[in-house]
Amino acid sequence: MSPVPAPLELHAFLSSLRPGEPLSGTVAAVENFGVFVDLDEGPAHPVFPGVGFITVPELSWRRFESPSDVVTVGQHITGEFLRFDTWNAEARLSLRSGSRPPGTARRTRGRTRRSSRSTGSPGCT
Repeated sequence: MSPVPAPLELHAFLSSLRPGEPLSGTVAAVENFGVFVDLDEGPAHPVFPGVGFITVPELSWRRFESPSDVVTVGQHITGEFLRFDTWNAEARLSLRSGSRPPGTARRTRGRTRRSSRSTGSPGCT
């Protein structure tokens, strides 16, 4: 398998993105290996249904059976840019990087609180 040739416009767009930058788009295809996202900004991909791609582990902190349990085709999403995949000429995105994993501690007003998702009960302190 050889790398996907990226047109100059696509390569320039992907090279200009910075890790952590939010990118929005519409879910173009849901596959068992990940999700293609047609980004709101930037050129089209020459081969894939979208320039953005989210791998299965980056979809959610929750357990799920299929990527279609998390997103659906046509859904508008905002993800965090992780990196420029030069092999596939894609913007690798994450839906979970902007959120905290369940059960991790967070500080609020001088106290440590656990996420309510870890125990199923609201606001354990």
